[in-house]
Amino acid sequence: MHRSQTIAIVFFIFAGIYLAMPVKAHADSVIDRYFTGSYLRFDLLDDQITGTRKFDTELDLRYRQDDFSGFVRASNYRPFPFQEDGFRIQKRGFNYSLDDWDISLGDFSVVFARGTSLNATEDRGADRDAQLDGIKVTGNMDWANVIFFWGQHKSNALDYFISGNNTNARTGSDDLNGFRSEFDFDPVKLGVSYVDARVADFFNRETDLITEADIAVDLGNVDLYYETNWFNRVQTEENPGRPDGRAQLAEILYSESGVSFQGSWVRYTNAHFSYGIAPSLRRYELDDSAAKSNDETGYRFDFRLSPEAWEGYTLRLLYANLQGIENKDMTFENYYIELATPSQNEWLGILSYDLIDGFQQYYGAIDGTERAIRAALDGPNPLGGNFHLYGRYRTLSNSVNNDDELELGLDWHVNSVLTVGLFRETSSREDEPPTAGFAGISSESPGEWKSFFVNYTPDPWNSFELKLGSERGGFKCSGGVCAQYPPFKGVMLTYYRYF
Repeated sequence: MHRSQTIAIVFFIFAGIYLAMPVKAHADSVIDRYFTGSYLRFDLLDDQITGTRKFDTELDLRYRQDDFSGFVRASNYRPFPFQEDGFRIQKRGFNYSLDDWDISLGDFSVVFARGTSLNATEDRGADRDAQLDGIKVTGNMDWANVIFFWGQHKSNALDYFISGNNTNARTGSDDLNGFRSEFDFDPVKLGVSYVDARVADFFNRETDLITEADIAVDLGNVDLYYETNWFNRVQTEENPGRPDGRAQLAEILYSESGVSFQGSWVRYTNAHFSYGIAPSLRRYELDDSAAKSNDETGYRFDFRLSPEAWEGYTLRLLYANLQGIENKDMTFENYYIELATPSQNEWLGILSYDLIDGFQQYYGAIDGTERAIRAALDGPNPLGGNFHLYGRYRTLSNSVNNDDELELGLDWHVNSVLTVGLFRETSSREDEPPTAGFAGISSESPGEWKSFFVNYTPDPWNSFELKLGSERGGFKCSGGVCAQYPPFKGVMLTYYRYF
C-alpha cells in the first residue's frame, strides 16, 4: 500500500470519529476555538477520457490565537488527472501582529496597486499559484503605509504550460523582493512600488526591475485614478535583446443615486510579467478576458442606470475598443447591453445582448463576429424550492464558417440542504489544435456535453457533491488568468468537512 493511501485511510478514520460526535459535544472544542476556517476534503474521480481513477485528499488547518495565526495545507491534490503528486505539505504560513506591524513567514500573497507590477496570489480556479515563500512585513505609520517582502517560488514545466507561470524545475526557484509605500494626503493618495525579480524562463535566468507609481483622488461622487509601470529588462548573454516595457492605466468613476459611470484607458507595451496581472478592459464573461499585456491600448465606457422612476429596472450599456500598438491588426470592439428586472414575488429576469466585431477568438473565428444572447431567470418552483434557469446562444460567423453554440443550465434548490442541477452544451465549431505544450489537452469540439450534479449540505460543517456526465475542456479565464482545461467524462464525488 502506498504511503499516501495509508495517510488517506487514517484521515478517513479520524473524520468518521469526528463526524459521529454529536454537534453539541464539540461545539466548544479546541478545534472550534482555535481552528475555525479549517477543512478536510476528499475527491473520488473516474475519468473515462484519460482512463484515470484517482483519490485526492486535502487537509487545510487554520490556527488563530490572539495576535498569532498560521495555516498548513497538506494534500496529494492534482488539478489534472495525468499529474502525479504524493501526499505532502504544499503550503504553510505564519502571521504575527505587533501594534501597527504585521510579519508573515512562509507562503504569502502580496499585491501592489492594481496588480500590474505585482500580483503574487493563488487562484485555484485557474490553477495559478504565484504565491511566494519567504517573509513579508507590513507597517502602518503616521506618514505612510509600507510593505517589504522577499520570497521564492518554484514550479514545474507543467505548471508553466497550464497556468502561464514561467518557472521551470530545472532552473531552480524564482527570487523576488521589493517594497511599496502609500501616502495619504486626503483627498489625494500616492503610491510607489519597486520589484526586483529574478525568474526562470525555461532554461535561462532573467531579471526584471519594475518601478510603479500611482495616484488616486477622491472628489466625492467622482474618483480619479492613474498608475504607470516601468519594466526594465536586464540584458543577459542568453537573451540580449529583451525590450523594456511600460504599462499605464487610468480610470474615472462617477456615481450617485441610480446612475454610475466608469471610464477606463490602458496602454500596455511589453508589460507581461509572470507575477503580475495587467487589468483587462475585456469583460470577465468572455472566453478570452485577459489583457494583451505585450501589445494593447484602448478604452472602455460602462454606464449603469437605475433611476427611482424605473422602479427597480436596471440598464447597463458598455462599449470597449482595444487595438494593438505595434500589431494594428489586433483589434477588439465590444458593444454590450443588459436589462435586469426588479425582484417581484421572487422572480428576477436578466436579458443581455453582446456584439463583438473584429475580435480574433482564441478558438479560431479569425476576424469574425460574435453575437450572443444571454438570459437568466430565477423564481419559485411549483414542486417546491426555487430554481435558477440560465442559458446562452452564440453564433460565430466569418466568410468561411457559421458556427453555433448553445448552453442551457438549471439549478433547482429543492430545499435548504439539497440542490440538483443539469447542464447541456453543444457546439459546431472546429477548434484549432492546442498550442505546443498542451499535450493531450483538447476541448473536443465540435460536440455535445451533458452533466448532472447533486449537492447535499445538511449543515454548515458538511457538504457532499456528486457530478456525472461530460464537460467541455478548452480555454477559460478567471480573474484575468487564463488556462487550458482538459475535457472530462465520468464521475466525481467530493466531500468537504468544515471546522
